[in-house]
Amino acid sequence: MAKLLQYIFSVKNSNDKRHKIITVLGLKMKFKRALNNIDNVIDPEIPVSAYDNADYENVGKYTNGHKEALRYCCSGVTIGNFCSIGPNVIIGPSEHDIYCISTHHFHQDVRFGRFVDTYINKDKCTPQRRNKNTDIKIGNDVWIGCNAVIMAGVTIGNGAVIGAGAVVTKDVPDFAIVVGVPAKILKYRFTKEQQELILKSKWWDWDDEKLKENVELFHNPEEFYKFIIKENANV
Repeated sequence: MAKLLQYIFSVKNSNDKRHKIITVLGLKMKFKRALNNIDNVIDPEIPVSAYDNADYENVGKYTNGHKEALRYCCSGVTIGNFCSIGPNVIIGPSEHDIYCISTHHFHQDVRFGRFVDTYINKDKCTPQRRNKNTDIKIGNDVWIGCNAVIMAGVTIGNGAVIGAGAVVTKDVPDFAIVVGVPAKILKYRFTKEQQELILKSKWWDWDDEKLKENVELFHNPEEFYKFIIKENANV
């Protein structure tokens, strides 16, 4: 913590405007209030947390990743709590209709007219047909490795792992580990029984106090399962 404080306040006093911090993952609210005095601009290489960050309202608490990935988190994209997003991840890249004469958007997207006065189809535009749901839903505690691509219309389940460089074109089940292009299931992180207990716990929705009291359980899966079984028995 001492080294972290030293780094933060050396950054604050630095003349290098590229190194300004928005927030730091895992800090308590008291210390985060101190960070509010630092300009809310970050270097793209500094990981950021979306916790309590109004700029990323579709991103859950304690989810963290690089700025270039989180900037795609706009309308139609929701990301749950405690997700970890690696560098150079692309979420929801633009798609093109391969069944038209041209795959270019000039005949489908009137927005080009805002930038080019001589835009070919400024007044007549046939909007691109959407024959599938394009929303992207990423669950809780999802780890997305660097350079992965998440295509439109995909739902990623809780606890899933997306391997580095994977291109996800289909839904990913809870706790599945997927790799490759296109991404395929390599294995599952837990047994069916263990998955059910973790899903039943909904630990990602626990308040900070409960997380603090039971943080040791996350290093001991067997004790975690016993805790959830006991907790449900008392309901």
